Amino acid sequence: MVVEIVDKFNYCVPYGDLSYLFWIAAALMFAFVAVAFMIARALQRKEIEVLARDEFKQVLISVVISLSVVGLASGFCDLSKLMMKDISPDQTMFQYAETYLSVLVNNIGIPVIKNLWSFSYFSTLISTQGPLELKGGNLMEGATLISTAADSINGFIFIPLISGLNIQLIILQAAEVFAFTLILPCGMILRVLRPTRAAGCFLIAVSFAAFVVWPLTYVINYQITDRIFPDFEKGIELKSLTFADIASNPLNIYQFLTDWLLQCVDKGAIILPQAVILPIFSLTITATFIGAFTEFLKDLK
Repeated sequence: MVVEIVDKFNYCVPYGDLSYLFWIAAALMFAFVAVAFMIARALQRKEIEVLARDEFKQVLISVVISLSVVGLASGFCDLSKLMMKDISPDQTMFQYAETYLSVLVNNIGIPVIKNLWSFSYFSTLISTQGPLELKGGNLMEGATLISTAADSINGFIFIPLISGLNIQLIILQAAEVFAFTLILPCGMILRVLRPTRAAGCFLIAVSFAAFVVWPLTYVINYQITDRIFPDFEKGIELKSLTFADIASNPLNIYQFLTDWLLQCVDKGAIILPQAVILPIFSLTITATFIGAFTEFLKDLK
């Protein structure tokens, strides 16, 4: 039973797994055209009959286009698994991309945020109950500035970056689930109707791009990040702060705290390319493909 579940999730969009919405949409379109044709015959309206015949042809074209798009995506999925067998055996592009984003979030981003929170608390603690006191004053009061810097870095940099990575992960998961189960049937219906034909072509192009082009860009992003930060998949290790460290070198406490803060920032910088720069690359490629594919579908009459 376990093997069957794994195979189902790794399967590359077989025709038999198309959602019921796809077949319901196709049946409704044929039924609508058939009713329009019968009404035209009953009323002896040649213009409606000609329109019904044209719409019947468009229904056939839309169904053929949709099945071809699914077949092409299925073939591309199988081909990508074959090409990636050395770097990610038995993984689809979506699984590879989702693993990549999960590593950035769970192995790097969240540990950095947790460490910065701990660091902020630790700095605040020694600023109020520090080990060095002179004439009734605490020499560690300046640590509050470092604590404030840690909170600002977390609140204005790392938390938004991690949120952006999570949004990308959600979009990938939505694309995997809805590309051929919702977007494609809607595009197929809209393409049949003359006033919405351009919108239908656009949605069909979006469905293919969401399932093939979009995750493929993350496979490329994965390789780019690995070249810039080798072995980033292993996550990060940060040195823990203790009072023993401070007691062993009390005169250089501010240097110690500053170096530790910069270490957190340096480790967290690994997520910066995928959180800011590489999504623009992915979006540009996907949007360009959607535009070109939409124009191609519009020419199919």
